[in-house]
Amino acid sequence: MKVAVPVAAGPPDPGIIHSELPAGCINRIRSYFMRLTTMQESLAEVFAPSIREREAGTLELIRETLRKKGRLALFEAASVDVAGLSMDRPIIRGDAAMVRVHGPLFFTSQGKTYENRVDMQFSFDRVDGAWLINGARKK
Repeated sequence: MKVAVPVAAGPPDPGIIHSELPAGCINRIRSYFMRLTTMQESLAEVFAPSIREREAGTLELIRETLRKKGRLALFEAASVDVAGLSMDRPIIRGDAAMVRVHGPLFFTSQGKTYENRVDMQFSFDRVDGAWLINGARKK
């Protein structure tokens, strides 16, 4: 994610979510951004088992860096608004899917609202009936 910048408060225009995108993918994407923005250790739960440990380690490194800078509490206390994110038509092949996610993500912490522009490609695996993220990269 790019560096967030303070903005004037106000609700974003709602993002457009393609009707072919499975609800499980939509929920994982929203959960990913909410947990990542607030630095929740439960972020690892949105990932497929094949990358879960690696992603948990990466999050811990980020948390430690923020802790050392005295900024972790800013993120942990944030409220996150993902309503402005659009999710394009997915490519689904069996138990694998890919989708582009783009638009504004807003979070508010300590009385300030910040905007973070998102443009990412997510890939998913369906594991035991649940769609789990197996990759996320910037476009």
